[in-house]
Amino acid sequence: IDISYPDYSGNWFGIPLADRMVGKALIYTTGFSGDNLPEALYAFDLAGYGLANVNRNAADDWTEEFTDISNGIRLIYSNTFANTGYSLSTAEIAISYALGSTALVLTSTKHSSTSGFTSPYSFSFTETSEPTGAPTTAAPTTAAPTADAVDVCTTGTEATTTAGPFNIRGILCTDDNMFYLDVDYSAYSGDWYGIVFASGTMFGEAVAYTTGKNDDLTEGFHAYTNTQTSSAGVNLNSNVDWTEVDKDETTGLRVIYKTALGGDLGFSLTTESIPIGYAIGNDGLDITGFHTGGMSKGSTFQLLFSGTNEPTGQPTTPSPTEETARGCDKQDLVPAIATLKAFTVEFFLNCADDTVSVTITYTDYNTNWFGIVFNNVMEGPSLVYT
Repeated sequence: IDISYPDYSGNWFGIPLADRMVGKALIYTTGFSGDNLPEALYAFDLAGYGLANVNRNAADDWTEEFTDISNGIRLIYSNTFANTGYSLSTAEIAISYALGSTALVLTSTKHSSTSGFTSPYSFSFTETSEPTGAPTTAAPTTAAPTADAVDVCTTGTEATTTAGPFNIRGILCTDDNMFYLDVDYSAYSGDWYGIVFASGTMFGEAVAYTTGKNDDLTEGFHAYTNTQTSSAGVNLNSNVDWTEVDKDETTGLRVIYKTALGGDLGFSLTTESIPIGYAIGNDGLDITGFHTGGMSKGSTFQLLFSGTNEPTGQPTTPSPTEETARGCDKQDLVPAIATLKAFTVEFFLNCADDTVSVTITYTDYNTNWFGIVFNNVMEGPSLVYT
């Protein structure tokens, strides 16, 4: 399920999967008062009206695939047919919705007609309906390319992808043995953003549109190597030089840069795929803090190259891939990340050697002890810094 909610303002919201406000539901919340669950989409059973009839159903929980908060909020979650009761032959799914007012905690405050309760809608499935990669009401837009942008490379292979708010095109160019990166960001509002060339993690080689960590660089793309989630682990990489080819600010910001193949990036004319992740700031062009404007949160997008794809001049929305593997069946390093107030906790499950690592960023640390409990109550296994 792919939910885009551009008016999101830190309030809970629910999608009952029924033609009335009773039955299975998905609610974006931190739970009831005292639960302190990580902000996410959770499964509930609605036995009737009133808070006493709203029951958490952890057994039916959905799996987060993607979260983007750069324009309201967009969520993609998945679940098994067994948990949902749906199947490949399901013809219709009824839905309703309700909105809270200001908070993520579920309270007894009733959601009136002014707070979002609505009559039911429904999805109708047909065999000719193919996945599009984005809700049809929120399809990404692409600014018209400038004359220079069309002719950046005449011979080579290209690939495109849509990663959150970005339309991205990559070109492996045989004309000059360069890699061209074309990023169209229509929602750009003057904050830094970064593109990470890594699978399922924010660690590795990256490029950021920024003025640097100390506002000491020329505005544009600069190469970085990310070694940890805090800004202390974001290090300028002078071995990779990105050169501006084109810049268009007609609609948001679209830039095209190039860099030599090989080197630290390791791309070549025979590269078949390049993984893409992203992060967005919200406090200007200098990288001074956490990526609070949005991030790909472990979801990985791909630039998939083919020898038959000639450069076209602009990014396009790609066709969906046939890849369905997940977890250890998909990659050796499986990440997960959550933000809990002042804490950012990032896990990596290493499927190759059956180990787990954790990175904890605590922005309010002041030589005090702190603990992470692996439960939704303060009981069970934990890690304590002491």
